[in-house]
Amino acid sequence: MITKTNFCKKLLVFAFLGALFLPSVLSLLPFDTASRFIDENRRLAPFPNLVWSQKAIAQFPRGFEQYFNDHFQLRDYLILGYNWLKIKVWKRSSNKKVLIGSDGWLFVSANHVLEDFCSVNQFSVDQLEERRRVLEAKRDWLARRGIRYLFVIPPNKQSVYPEFMPEAYQRLRGKTRLDQFISYMQKHSDVDILDLRKAMREAKVDHQVYFRLDSHWNELGGLIASREIFRAVNRSLSPIPGPHLKDLSDYTIRLEKRQKQGDLARILGYPDEVSDDSYIIEPNFEMVSEEQKLPGFLSGAWKPFPAPFSLTGTGTGLTCVVFHDSFGMYLTPFFPEHFQRSLFVFTRWPTGEFFKAVVEAEQPDIVIEEVVERLLYYYKTDTEFLPLG
Repeated sequence: MITKTNFCKKLLVFAFLGALFLPSVLSLLPFDTASRFIDENRRLAPFPNLVWSQKAIAQFPRGFEQYFNDHFQLRDYLILGYNWLKIKVWKRSSNKKVLIGSDGWLFVSANHVLEDFCSVNQFSVDQLEERRRVLEAKRDWLARRGIRYLFVIPPNKQSVYPEFMPEAYQRLRGKTRLDQFISYMQKHSDVDILDLRKAMREAKVDHQVYFRLDSHWNELGGLIASREIFRAVNRSLSPIPGPHLKDLSDYTIRLEKRQKQGDLARILGYPDEVSDDSYIIEPNFEMVSEEQKLPGFLSGAWKPFPAPFSLTGTGTGLTCVVFHDSFGMYLTPFFPEHFQRSLFVFTRWPTGEFFKAVVEAEQPDIVIEEVVERLLYYYKTDTEFLPLG
């Protein structure tokens, strides 16, 4: 006779075995049951090469295990369920790279950002001096060729919206590495540096300038940043008058639902319907803009980053090269207003050789190097830049 207790125990065993073997069974079916909801900001493990050698055979089991762990059916659904429990029930982030703030705001917690926000991990004097020497070497190399140089620093989202950080971190706020860097450069150098924190903080009074669920500024943040960059470019060109600077009122700005989810929300596995609003920004003046993709530029020396591209503008006669990270992509729609030609090169800390090759190929009026605040910690300062020759 089967008692109710025995039946429940057997049912639990069968349920456990079913959950254990279901992904393997589904992997044998002729259709795909994976969700692909999760963006882990990394490359999933590939299937290991089948090479008949003693070393390859010995490494195959480990490689296959890594492949299976990354690709088994229902994997994303299980991760989503776990993430939901951590976020909704336990009120904790499901990924150490993302911090959940108040009012649904998400922040980057990787790249030593939190330590920097709390003044735990600061620059040494030697580190500050190394950065000064590299920036001056670039500026001087360009100056000998009649080219100006502007170093632009977009702020971390924490630096603009600290009020949405968890209270424990707000209490620990102190002097950041960017504070140190700006102060040191003002005392010891005359390199033209644009710190965008003030502009972003002033703009947020009337507008939201960063996405809630993404690590980047939004389209309006990109427009405001471009205004500041153009002002700095015109100052750098003095006494030669720069192009006339358009105002925010020269654009029609409207909000609409964002179609693409934020990078931080994707890392946490938020459902697609959870998204930010986006700004649609259209000029109220005639602006000619033509994009040219350059997949063969410098024989692919820019890889593994996306291929450089150029934008042709309205004919002011001014040209620029922009070395940038992902924040720079929000600047591109506005550069044709100010520059006849803009070359955008997505790279982090270009080598001295690559830096020189790009500049010599383009011969621009100005080089703009954009590095977001959180990556300033990793900014290349090795001797390959010194001297630039």
